[in-house]
Amino acid sequence: MSTRRRAPRSVPTARLAVLVVLGALLASLLGAALAQALPDNRVYELATRLEENGHEAGLNGVETGLGFPASTGEALVWEGIGPCCGASTGGVNLFRSERKARGWTTQALTPAPIEPQVSLYENQTPVYWSSDLTKTIWVTPSDYAPGDKRPKGSRAQDLYLRSPEGSLTWLSQGPFGTGEEPVTAELDAATPDVNDVVFSSVEPLTANATPLNEYNDPQYLYLRNVAAGTTSLIDVDSGGKLLGPAGATLGDGNNLNEGTGAVDRNGTITHAISENGSKIFFETPPESTGFPESSESHLYMRDLDNETTTPLDEPEASGYAQFEGASTDGSLVFFTSNEGLDGAGSAKELYVFNTTTSPIGIVPGMSSVPLGGGGGILGESAIANDGSHVYYVSEGVLAPNTNSGGQKATAGEPNLYVTDTGSGQTTFVATLVKTDVNTCSFTCGTGSAAGMVAEPDVARLAYPTPNGSVLVFQSSGNQTGQNAPPTTTLTAEAKSEERTLTVASTEGFLAGHTVEIGTGSSEELYEIESVVSPTELKLTEYGPDYRPGLVTEHPVGAVVTQESLEGYRYSTTNNELVCVTCAPSGTTPTGYGVVGAGGGGTYGPPTSSLAMNEDGSEIFFDSTEALVPEAVKGSTSTLLDVYEWEDGKVSLLSTGTVSAFFEGTTPSGDDAFFATHERLDPGDPELHTVGPVESYDARVNGGFPAPPSPAAPCSGQACRGEVGSTVFFAPPASAMLTNVGATTTAAGGASSSTFSVAQITAAQRARLVRTGSLTLSVTATGAAEIEARAMAKLKGKTQRVAYASSKLTKAKTVKLTLHLNNASRRALSTGKALALRVEVSSSASSTIRIAELNLKGPGHTAAQAGGSHRHG
Repeated sequence: MSTRRRAPRSVPTARLAVLVVLGALLASLLGAALAQALPDNRVYELATRLEENGHEAGLNGVETGLGFPASTGEALVWEGIGPCCGASTGGVNLFRSERKARGWTTQALTPAPIEPQVSLYENQTPVYWSSDLTKTIWVTPSDYAPGDKRPKGSRAQDLYLRSPEGSLTWLSQGPFGTGEEPVTAELDAATPDVNDVVFSSVEPLTANATPLNEYNDPQYLYLRNVAAGTTSLIDVDSGGKLLGPAGATLGDGNNLNEGTGAVDRNGTITHAISENGSKIFFETPPESTGFPESSESHLYMRDLDNETTTPLDEPEASGYAQFEGASTDGSLVFFTSNEGLDGAGSAKELYVFNTTTSPIGIVPGMSSVPLGGGGGILGESAIANDGSHVYYVSEGVLAPNTNSGGQKATAGEPNLYVTDTGSGQTTFVATLVKTDVNTCSFTCGTGSAAGMVAEPDVARLAYPTPNGSVLVFQSSGNQTGQNAPPTTTLTAEAKSEERTLTVASTEGFLAGHTVEIGTGSSEELYEIESVVSPTELKLTEYGPDYRPGLVTEHPVGAVVTQESLEGYRYSTTNNELVCVTCAPSGTTPTGYGVVGAGGGGTYGPPTSSLAMNEDGSEIFFDSTEALVPEAVKGSTSTLLDVYEWEDGKVSLLSTGTVSAFFEGTTPSGDDAFFATHERLDPGDPELHTVGPVESYDARVNGGFPAPPSPAAPCSGQACRGEVGSTVFFAPPASAMLTNVGATTTAAGGASSSTFSVAQITAAQRARLVRTGSLTLSVTATGAAEIEARAMAKLKGKTQRVAYASSKLTKAKTVKLTLHLNNASRRALSTGKALALRVEVSSSASSTIRIAELNLKGPGHTAAQAGGSHRHG
C-alpha cells in the first residue's frame, strides 16, 4: 500500500550516510513527540505493512474498507485490491496483518482458486473469522475438496474453513448429498473457536432431512462439527424428526437464500449458538416464508448435550416469537412475542427464558418471564453477554425514577430502560427522540425500526459492556443538555412538495446537516442544501426516500431543529448519563460524533469491532467537531477525527489535519486501530504527507526497536559486476518484456487500455548491478495504474525485492524505477548470482509482461553463474 522513497542516487555515499543518521534521529524525535501528544503513552504503529528480510517493503494492495482487529490487538484483517503479500489475483483479496517483534507484516488469506473465477472479487467472500483472526470461513464456487463438484456456471457456492496454516476444510457437506447439486450453502454462525458451524442449505445432507415444501425455497438448518467431521440436522424434534416442511432459520435470521452474506446482516443471530456449541436457538417456520400461511414463526432450543428440542413460546398459538439475543453460554435467551405468555398482554412483549433447570435471578428454570411491564415495547436495544442486563425501548412508563439529567419517562415517547434480570428491577435511562428509533419514511408516523431498535442487532447504535453495567448509545435528543442544537420555528406555512422553509432565524443552521421539521407522527427529516438568508433554509431536492420536496404540510409555528447526533454513556452503578462526544458546554454543535465502527447490540458480536474497552472506561469515536485545540476546523468541515474518551477526558488520537476512521479497539483498550491517508509511522521519511489509505494502531507503550543499519555501500570497481547473458535479451530481440498467456478481458468488453514496455539496454542492466536501480519506460494507451515489481530467490524463498507504481489519468509514457532491497543488494555485493524476475502489469489489462535476468555480482565468474534461462 505504501511506497517508500529513497534518497536521490546523485547524493555522495559519505553524505548519504550522514543524511541517514540525521533522518533516523529526526524520525526518532518526531516519534517521541507524537507519543507524548497521545494519551496513555500511545505510539503509532503502521499495521498494514509488509516486511521482507527484516525491513519494510511497499504494499501494493489498495485498502477498500475498514479493518477488523483481533481481540488480542496482535492482528488486523482488511480487504484490498492488488496482488500483494502472496495473493494469487489482483482482484479484491482479504489480508491479515500481524504484529511481529520488529514491526507488522502482511499476508494474503484469499484462497487461490483451482480455476480462474470471474469478477473483481473472484466470487470468494470471507464471512466469518475467529476472534484471533487465525481461522476464516469462506463462501466460494471453487471445489477445494475431492467430493465437492458443484456444476460450473451454476453459481453454486460452498463453505470452507481456512486453517492458520492455510489448509481448507469443506464445511457444507454431510453423510448424505453428492456435492454435485447446483445448490448454495450459507453461513449462519459459528462458535468462537470455529469448531461448530451452523449453516443453511436446501440440500438434504442427513438421513432425517426429509423433503421440504417447495414454497418460497425453504432451507434446512445444519450444524457442522469440524473436529468430529459430522453434520447434524438442527430443526428436528427430540426424536430427531424434521419439525416442519418450511425449514428453519438460526435465531431471527429471517432472510433466506442470502448467497454470500452472513445471516446477521439481515436478521439477529447474536449468540444464537452458545459459545460451547451445545445450545442452538432457531425459528420455524422462518418469518420470510409465510408458510404455512395461518402460522407465525415460533422459537425453539436444540440442546445437543441431551439431544432434545424445547419450544420457548407456544408453538400452537396464532402469534409469533422473535429471537432477540442470548447470553454467551445460552443459559438466558431473550425474545419478543405477542402471544401473551405468562399472563402478559397481547402487545409486543419482551421475555427472558431460563434454559437451565435452576433459577437464574428472577427467572425460574425452564420458563419465561415478561420484562416490558405488560404495556409492550418498541424494540430491544442491547443485551449483556452474561444476560444480567437488557436494554429496551417502550412508550409506556415502566419505572418511576428520575435520571441524572432530571428527566422522567414520558408516556407515548420512546423511553429507554434497563432491566436487571437478577433482581428484576427496571430503571429509566433516557427519553429518546422519534428519529432514534424510526426511519421516518416518509414521516415519523411511518417507516421502520432504526437506530436503537434496528434490525439486525449489530446495526443498533447501542454498545453494552460484557456485564451490562455500562451502555454507550447514540441519540439526536440532546440527552444531557450540554450542546443545544439550533432550533427555530416556521413563520410561513410549509406546503407539500416545497423545498424552501421560511423561519424565524437560521442562526446556527449549516448546509449538509439534517433537520427535523414538525413533531410527532408528522415529523419529517430533510437535509439542508443551503442557508439562503437569515430567515430562509433551502432543502435538498430529494429527501431520504428520494421524494421531491416535503411530504406533508407544516403550519406556522412548527418547530425546525437541526439534528445533532451524539454518543452517550450510561452507568448502572450510579445511574449517571454523560455525553461522550459533545463539545464543551455552551457550544453550538456544528458536526456530529459517531461511537465505534459498527457491531452493536452486545459486546463484541462475531466479526464486529469493539467501540470501548470491557469496563466502559475508555470509549473511542469519530467526530467532525473540534473537541480539542489541536483539531481546529472550519464551521462546515467534514473532516473526521478519531478521539478517545477516558473517565470524562477527551483526547485526540489522530492528528486533526487529515480525516481518520476508527476501526476498533480491544477488551483492554490498549489498541485503537484507525485508517487514514496520512503517513504516521515515525520511521517514515514522508511523515505526515498524504498517501494511500493505511491502518495504524495507536498502541499503549507501543513502538519497535530501530531497524539494523544498512550494509556499507560499495564504491569504485567493487560496484562493477557482470550481467549473465540470456537469449531473452540477445539481439535482435526488440522487446525485453513479453506477454505471458493470452490477454483476457473483464465481462462486458475489451480492456480499456493496453501497455508496452521499452527494451532494457545493456547499460541499464549493468547499472542495475552497480546501483541496485532499474528504470523502466512504460507506455499506456489510456488511464490505468501501472505496477512493476522484481522477484528474486533469497535464502531459498522467492521474495519481492523491488516495487514501483504510477497512476495515469490518460495515455502517457511513464518512468518506473525499481530499487532493489538491501538483501538483494547485499547478495550482489558479496559476489553471488541473483536470478531476477521483472513483472509489469496494468489495472486496465490482465496481461503481465515479464523478463528474467541473471545478474552476477563483482568477482563472480561466468562458470559460477551458469544455469538455464526461461522465457515468461
